Amino acid sequence: MDGLHLSRVACDGHDAPRGQEEWVEGDRVILPLRGRFGFRDQRTRAVASSARALFLRSRTPFTILHPEGAGDESLSIRGNVADQLVAAGQAVRAVTCSAYARVSALLRDLSSRSMDRLEIEEALCAALAPAERLPLALTRRDRAITEAITHALELRYDSRLPLAELAAAEGVSVFHACRAFRRVMGTSIHRHQQEARLRHALALLLDTPLPLAQVALESGFANQGHFGNSFRRRFGLTPGSARTPDGRRHLCRALPAPVSGSDTPGSRHLERREQGLRADWRGGRDSNPRPPT
Repeated sequence: MDGLHLSRVACDGHDAPRGQEEWVEGDRVILPLRGRFGFRDQRTRAVASSARALFLRSRTPFTILHPEGAGDESLSIRGNVADQLVAAGQAVRAVTCSAYARVSALLRDLSSRSMDRLEIEEALCAALAPAERLPLALTRRDRAITEAITHALELRYDSRLPLAELAAAEGVSVFHACRAFRRVMGTSIHRHQQEARLRHALALLLDTPLPLAQVALESGFANQGHFGNSFRRRFGLTPGSARTPDGRRHLCRALPAPVSGSDTPGSRHLERREQGLRADWRGGRDSNPRPPT
């Protein structure tokens, strides 16, 4: 996908002539999935493994060595997120057990289901971003960043919004954007986007006769299968069932709340709009009057 490239790179363990330097075009993150190898550049000497990843700057010389002659297999990440991960710290950084497990889970998900770019980028940031030095209290700036991202997600729910674009619009890094959003909303950026898409899909299902494939497309889902799985997890029934009498009765009953909390900028905005609409109906001030059905 544009702006994000993930690939598995296998090495047989046979090195180039001793001392021969190499480099990469474009910043790149290399996380060994199995095996290990020696790494050296002008400042660093380390062993890259599942516990230690490489964050390589474009055209910066380095040397790779396999002193034991054993091969390895690594995940290579290129694109906007890789650029920011590389710029955020040292060339060699520790990878915690939980971070490695998150990357492994991401690769399993990629092999078994369709995933949005935003979801992939956010998962990579959660696993590989540098740790915060201190736990930060919720700030006014965090709320402003979150409100702006929420506005973009809800206004452009049917678009493919890269994480870097959302962060750049507020002048912050992708890591700052992810952390601020989670602190304020209690959920991830991608989950909030999914909730916005599902709410629009539900409206199309109940208020139009559009085919399910078109509902999926107009709601921003990659395909009908992705839409169906997401809808079933959220509402407890399939999209087709939602149009049946039993399905409508099910939806009229109280459903579990979405992952995001209720006391958030986005939810308060929606609540204010709903209150305004109810007041308009009571006072007869609707600018486009339409009798309730």
